[in-house]
Amino acid sequence: MYQALFGAVSDEIVLDSFLRLLPPAETQILSNVLNGKKALSLVLDEVLDILDEYQERTRPTSTNLKSTLVKIGKAEFVTKLFLPLLKIREGMGKFWDSVTKEEVDSVYELCNPSPIRVIKLLHIVPVNPQETKVERWLRRYLKEADSVTLGLFLRFSTGNDIVLPGRQIKVRFENMAFLAMRPTACTCFQVLI
Repeated sequence: MYQALFGAVSDEIVLDSFLRLLPPAETQILSNVLNGKKALSLVLDEVLDILDEYQERTRPTSTNLKSTLVKIGKAEFVTKLFLPLLKIREGMGKFWDSVTKEEVDSVYELCNPSPIRVIKLLHIVPVNPQETKVERWLRRYLKEADSVTLGLFLRFSTGNDIVLPGRQIKVRFENMAFLAMRPTACTCFQVLI
């Protein structure tokens, strides 16, 4: 979106977006190497597998890994999406001309899951003490959850890992057989059972 709106995107945003694209284990490996918590030589095979997935043939070193990941990120998020994003911008006309980076950042911030935001999404109507107890457990779980866990909870409940303002997650209680899998969700209707 930054590229479409402002014609440029910072390397930090590209790197962050690329790391979010990867599975959690791969993100952790790359983050540890980038932050100096783990030597590249210890996880070189895993890093090569990640780079191979994106047809990157540059041999990673501790000095070029970040720039290599930024290059891949720009290919994935800028180059591949350039024409569709350009058409979206053209279709919106002059609407985007007055949008600032701060406004885009604030929209993204509103959509990031936090315990309070996720708990506010819940629509729960307990009708007995057992349901009230389950509601309390769910709220306690969400209050203690980190952003990754909250994103996974949202994806399980809604099919999306961001908070969509104005939407609710309806919590429905159902007596199930002892060995039944629970909880379940209907993501299309944003119902958690």
